[in-house]
Amino acid sequence: MIDWEKARDTADTIIETIDDVLPHDIYSKAPEFFEGVRERAYSMREWIREHERATPKQIKALDNMDASVRAWLK
Repeated sequence: MIDWEKARDTADTIIETIDDVLPHDIYSKAPEFFEGVRERAYSMREWIREHERATPKQIKALDNMDASVRAWLK
């Protein structure tokens, strides 16, 4: 898989986790955090789709966002 496709998939995973997997009681503890992460992931995903590439900073940011959202599930 090309790096930009992996980055796009990571953004999709972040959005899906926040929208469909994250329990409401966890979301309600930090709604501004989760909405901010969701908005940034969405924005990056759209840019990556449009340009069919991802910068190293975008890849790192998406990986960090994914890890931070997953940490709330533990």
